[in-house]
Amino acid sequence: MNTHRVTTRGTIPFPELASWSVDYQAVVASIDPSNPSCRQAFQDRLAQLWREAYLRHSPVVTELQIICEEGGTFILDWTGSILDEATIHDESIPDNRLVAAFGISHGKEGRRPATRIRGFPRGGLGIVFSELAQDFDRGHHLAHAAGGGVDINLYPQLASVNRGRDDDGKIFRAMEIYAASHAGTLVFSRPLYFGISDHPAAIDFGVLQTDGVLWQEVFRNVKTLEHLIALDKALTLVGRRLPYRGGRREGA
Repeated sequence: MNTHRVTTRGTIPFPELASWSVDYQAVVASIDPSNPSCRQAFQDRLAQLWREAYLRHSPVVTELQIICEEGGTFILDWTGSILDEATIHDESIPDNRLVAAFGISHGKEGRRPATRIRGFPRGGLGIVFSELAQDFDRGHHLAHAAGGGVDINLYPQLASVNRGRDDDGKIFRAMEIYAASHAGTLVFSRPLYFGISDHPAAIDFGVLQTDGVLWQEVFRNVKTLEHLIALDKALTLVGRRLPYRGGRREGA
């Protein structure tokens, strides 16, 4: 019998995101992730479930792309391929968005590229709500200390979580530290969206521990969904011309 299991608080921060959930317990029960010969099958099954969950919530079906770089594998929804001057105001077309990021921790690769990180905007919420700008850090889906890079790996993350300031943050930091201190650990980060923007409402984060237990949690990434509703309205009004990196090129 497979004795491996999932440890989690079992909570999703917003009821509206409940349909994004993945039955990790069923995956672990069917594929033993601690068995090296099953590791690839385990990752493939997770990636399949993440894609299916994302497509259930995407109003437009696009071709998802897989990019392997910066210490991880990234599944992307590149909606920019179907945008033009006639559709930039279309509220049914979401931003270019990350579906999931996952990889094997392997330690830092050189110094943190501080200049490149500073050049990454903190997201559209800080533009629509200027008072929120300092609430977000330039977070990493896959931590730099565990071998994650920048660019595609960066996203606007609640500072309270990224810096371990609140209860969520303390758990998040403990998970990152575990992955960084145990080379060879499978780590994943899956954004959960509400609306069409590329700003995650929450982050589904997981670490496969050396004892075969999948440590999985969901962390809020906004204080209220009302902020994302307002961001969506701004995006459709200006035609995705907000000056922040997210799926639309600035001025496109």
